[in-house]
Amino acid sequence: MNSTTGTSAITTGTGGTWQVYVNSPSDYGTSLGDNLNSNTNAQWTAKSDANATVTTNSSNKKLTDYTDTSSNKFIFQVTPVITISGGSQQKTYGETLTDDDLKKLLTTSVAYTDSNKNPIDVTKFRMDVQSKCNSS
Repeated sequence: MNSTTGTSAITTGTGGTWQVYVNSPSDYGTSLGDNLNSNTNAQWTAKSDANATVTTNSSNKKLTDYTDTSSNKFIFQVTPVITISGGSQQKTYGETLTDDDLKKLLTTSVAYTDSNKNPIDVTKFRMDVQSKCNSS
């Protein structure tokens, strides 16, 4: 998918919907731009049901067939991995740790492996796709 410009990158007829199938948000020069917002959650670890040649993604996860055309949707083959790590903290009996103290100990990352087996940190680029990690 090439960069898009204008107020609406994809136009459908009245009541129509669109689905964009891409291996990952960053492969092959993909640039989703600022005007492609499906207003739905992205579908991850999925492919078009018409694609019979690809069955697994770059993380060797089995891809599900995405067949729902009732809403606009981005469908990605990659599988994001969310990592949450906690730090070490000493506490003396009677001492209070606030929620903010505990939050400072946590680190998070969200990444996926692209088709070239490169890890991609999704926080490093802007993507206006509503992309919560939904997968079947």
